[in-house]
Amino acid sequence: MSAIELDLLGDLGDDEIAVTSDIEDSVTLFQALSTQWRVSMDGPTGIDYTVIPMLAKAYGINDLTTAMKDIQLMEAKALELIHKK
Repeated sequence: MSAIELDLLGDLGDDEIAVTSDIEDSVTLFQALSTQWRVSMDGPTGIDYTVIPMLAKAYGINDLTTAMKDIQLMEAKALELIHKK
């Protein structure tokens, strides 16, 4: 993370997040997957991983291993927030 990116983090409000260059591809891919959630009677259960390689290729994302790890972290946090009671 660059010094500029670290400086910008201090300017964020409580409801904002910073997307740094090291996770930009993963966040872009996660956003592209917004229509690919599997849903049950209880709500979203997770992302349909079968479409990830196709979308990664379409977005020119080459490091699929890192993107998958990042997406799984974002997915887990999203599910935690969605199903919070």
